[in-house]
Order: sequence, then structure tokens, then C-alpha cells
Amino acid sequence: MKREVVCPKCKGEESPNSVEAIGDSKYKCFECLTEFKPVSGPVRVGMRISAETNDWLDNKSYELGMTKSALLTMAVENFRKESDAISSMPMILSKLKE
Repeated sequence: MKREVVCPKCKGEESPNSVEAIGDSKYKCFECLTEFKPVSGPVRVGMRISAETNDWLDNKSYELGMTKSALLTMAVENFRKESDAISSMPMILSKLKE
């Protein structure tokens, strides 16, 4: 059974059938003209960490009232944001010099 794809921007407010496939797992909403790939649910990732880091995570988890998984998710998301910001710096700097 194929799931219905809904535009993440306009949510198909005018017509729920306004989204069509335009390529390999890529869709286009003909209401707001947004092209997007549907977001799937969470994915399990396994990793090994040192015993010392695990102890630190246990303490932080207890201290903050968060699961270790939530702490690791936050850390990876923050790293991703920082990495994206740093990789766009040369373009920003070149535009500032113009």
C-alpha cells in the first residue's frame, strides 16, 4: 500500500492531490511549486563509545532528565548545524567582499 505524500510547505490545503512524483523519490507540489523529498521516520544508529564517555553521558542524562539517546541526537544535530554554517562561510565572505 502506497502512502499519500503531502507537501511539507502548504500541507495540500487547496487540494490533497496536488503532489506528483517528478523523479526518483522526488516530488513537486503544483499548488505552491515546492520540490521536495518526503521525510521518513527516525533511523536506528549503533555506535561504540568509551567507558569514560558513557559514564559522563550517564551523569548528564540523570542531571538533565534526558535519555542518552536524546543527548546524542542533540549533539549530532548541533554538530550538523555548525558544520553547515562553517561550510557556507566562504560563500558568505565572498559576497561581503563584493
